Amino acid sequence: MSDDPSALQRFLSELRRRRVYRVAVVYAIVAFVIWQAAEISFPAFGFPNWTLAFVIVLTFLGFPLALVLAWAFEITPEGVKRTEPLAEGEIGPEPGNRAITTTAIIVVAVLAVAAAWLAIRDGGPTSSTDRRSIAVLPFVNLSADPEDELFSDGVAVEIISRLSKIADLEVKSRTSSFQYKNSNMSLREIGEALGASAIVEGDLRRVEGQWRISARLIDVETDDRLWADQYEGEWTDYFAIQSDVAQQVATALRATLTENEREQIEAAPTESQAAYDLYLRGRYFWNRRSKDGFYRAIEHFEGAIAEDPGYAQAYAGLADSYDLLAVYWMLPPNEAVPLARAAAERALELDPNLAEAHTCLAHIHTWYDWDWPAAKTRFERALSLDPSYATARQWYGMYLMAQGRPDEGLAEARRAVELDPLSVFLRNHLARFLFIQRRYTEAIDALKAAAEMDPNIGNPHGWLVRVYTLLGRHDEAIEALKLSRRGSGASPAELDSIDRVYARSGWQGVFELEIERLTEEYRAELETGEILGTEELGADEGKPILIARLYAMLGRTDQAFEWLDIALQERRIGVMSLPVHPIWDDLRSDPRYSAALRRMGLNY
Repeated sequence: MSDDPSALQRFLSELRRRRVYRVAVVYAIVAFVIWQAAEISFPAFGFPNWTLAFVIVLTFLGFPLALVLAWAFEITPEGVKRTEPLAEGEIGPEPGNRAITTTAIIVVAVLAVAAAWLAIRDGGPTSSTDRRSIAVLPFVNLSADPEDELFSDGVAVEIISRLSKIADLEVKSRTSSFQYKNSNMSLREIGEALGASAIVEGDLRRVEGQWRISARLIDVETDDRLWADQYEGEWTDYFAIQSDVAQQVATALRATLTENEREQIEAAPTESQAAYDLYLRGRYFWNRRSKDGFYRAIEHFEGAIAEDPGYAQAYAGLADSYDLLAVYWMLPPNEAVPLARAAAERALELDPNLAEAHTCLAHIHTWYDWDWPAAKTRFERALSLDPSYATARQWYGMYLMAQGRPDEGLAEARRAVELDPLSVFLRNHLARFLFIQRRYTEAIDALKAAAEMDPNIGNPHGWLVRVYTLLGRHDEAIEALKLSRRGSGASPAELDSIDRVYARSGWQGVFELEIERLTEEYRAELETGEILGTEELGADEGKPILIARLYAMLGRTDQAFEWLDIALQERRIGVMSLPVHPIWDDLRSDPRYSAALRRMGLNY
């Protein structure tokens, strides 16, 4: 541009003529209005924090674009036209007034819509820390009676149960949330550990027969209170209060409820306080996953049914207890499975929408009946009723694995861990899927992480033996075996014998030693009916399938199929991985392998 004053005057006059000044002012006003609207509305829609900053930056970037468009074009009744420059000394008409506002508004609106679209696409409910990912912490018992803690815990349990029925929410499992009972960690730290972006907390007090319950919904990132309320009532109001809390939380998180979901949330499981007390105690013992725990759970569930014969959830708890007694061979399956099946079917007669009962029957159809179509139908029904039920995800993954769909099974195993991130059972389950998928490095990392959480649950060291053996890392395999055996109570002399045999006969000699030990224990179990040890190489899979795999790794095919036949006859749950387990890779061409799959109703 020339330094001649007349040239500068002509340029400034042209800016006025083309109304560039006014476009700049209108653009600034419209941008400010959009900023204010975004600041108010984006948090309400659950958009992540970066989206507001993104809108602001985008409008700044659009400012020079709006000025260029205002300079170059005008909007006329005949449409958009290029603004022609005036000849020197000519004074022309100003472009139409509509160009002022239209140019600015169109540019800003387009930029704002683009930003909102990106926010919805990238910051929506698929994020693991979305506002709709929620955890419910145990409520604090403020009553004078310590026994009321059972009911303060029960409030959280029931809220979790009700929220889990809403497909629009991801609800963290009770198992993980309750690990933060009486924790000194901040809500932000708890939320990050659980992968939850919002947390429900509260307290309960019982005074002269009246329940006083306070509940709060907290945004983990900002520590803002999204919703809070206080309730007061008698026992007859107990479940209604929890139902209202669940619906208020769903509303605060802008979750959509179907009519069926609303009906399930509003339903009271029982009208008997004594039955509910017994049910809660039963679930507490069931979650211990031990023989004593299952039998004590059965006592409490049966007590709850005696108090309220129409209590569907108590029947579901009874079914789950007998099912796992059978899976772990703590009770012979031909005795336990009929009891589990009858209890689950009774639960569904009382409440056809009970996801736990559908899941239990689906599990039985999978591992015991080998009725694959029935299992598929039950799993799909259970997950439609309770998408956040981690156990259903876990067992559905096992079904998919047996169907030769390990990728989908792995996805379900991952989903289960997302829902219950602190469950050692589920982390071991996920590690097994990674192993089956031949993702050995990931499997090793996952098994080590599970072992750090609790080496005595799921026997992660026993699974590490298999991974290391297939990789030819025999020194590490033997060390993992010793850790597994030490965890089950092996004596120093037994551990020393492993070292001596390894030094003399290699890993093959150690596996022969393990086969001898497991075979002796299995024969003793048949005589006494009592499970011996913790089945160090696989926990719940059963000794016959463990022995079969050891023989397979040693290349002794005939013995491997002999023990596989025993495992199939006894319906050992470890045979579920037969179609995809890498240990069987060298035996798949053997006709006996195909025959084993056909016995299970699997055709590959």
